[in-house]
Amino acid sequence: MVTVSELVDDLEYADILEDVQDECGKFGNIVSVVIPRPAPDGSDEKVPGLGKIFIEYADVAAAAVAVKELAGRQFSGHTVVATYITKSDFDSANY
Repeated sequence: MVTVSELVDDLEYADILEDVQDECGKFGNIVSVVIPRPAPDGSDEKVPGLGKIFIEYADVAAAAVAVKELAGRQFSGHTVVATYITKSDFDSANY
């Protein structure tokens, strides 16, 4: 959903985070937003979930509305693919 070049720049990252929180907050209370970033040293180390955005909602109903409303939409020129992961995968950063 986001490119590595967008995630490297701190200002672009902050803008993306704000946009995601604003838009996704319309569907319910957000507990947390995780946007994995490239390794700080610029290495080619594989970062789990890089290029994806993970949103934890306070309840399943809000998450369901978000998946329904976001799937297929455009965000920064990218098509949104919305799906669920388990709470344990989210909590352990198992993306």
